[in-house]
Amino acid sequence: MSILGMRSWTMDGPYQVVGGAALPTLAYLGHISTSGGTINIGDPSDDSLVVAVLQYNSSGVRTLNSLGIGGVSADAVAGSAASTGVYIRSRLVASGGVIAISWSFDAAPSAHSVEVYKINGLASTSAHDTAFTISNDPTAQLDTLAGGVLIAGVACRGANSAFSWTGADEDIDATAGWGTGRYSAASKTNTVAAAPHSVQASGGTTSECIAAASWR
Repeated sequence: MSILGMRSWTMDGPYQVVGGAALPTLAYLGHISTSGGTINIGDPSDDSLVVAVLQYNSSGVRTLNSLGIGGVSADAVAGSAASTGVYIRSRLVASGGVIAISWSFDAAPSAHSVEVYKINGLASTSAHDTAFTISNDPTAQLDTLAGGVLIAGVACRGANSAFSWTGADEDIDATAGWGTGRYSAASKTNTVAAAPHSVQASGGTTSECIAAASWR
């Protein structure tokens, strides 16, 4: 039996369940291009879920060994080994302030970028659903809940114009450090219940990859 505002821990994982009727909030905090770079996550809060969207570009398949948020290994959310790919990782960070984001691969990619988000007020910090797709103008199809949030990232290796998003609102679209490739990230708040909800990033060329996750 739950009481509004009480917190409990799941028995089968590191995820915190937070009671409360208010809708979760989501903030895009910025971009990091160097492992060990820092970002300010704002005021301390014991329900702050920091989400890192790691995009990379390489001539061969690369596997993410680890991604640390605030010096602690983050939990896997979405993504898989690819030559140009996207991984999503998350971790509860109560401390606030400036934290470091670091990562390592089995072999160095040609370029990489991390977009950082913070979600507060979730009923559960375990993602409700995730998606990962490699295709031309890739679409991520994942279930969403009413009043939830969604985060997605895309990467491509070929020269291209800006990405165009449907199903989510763009937060960043850039080429810095990527040669002829490009990366972008998008998010959505107050989602509606859908099974599935489609998020598409169109406009890229060559080895396009998208990953997405939803929470409530």
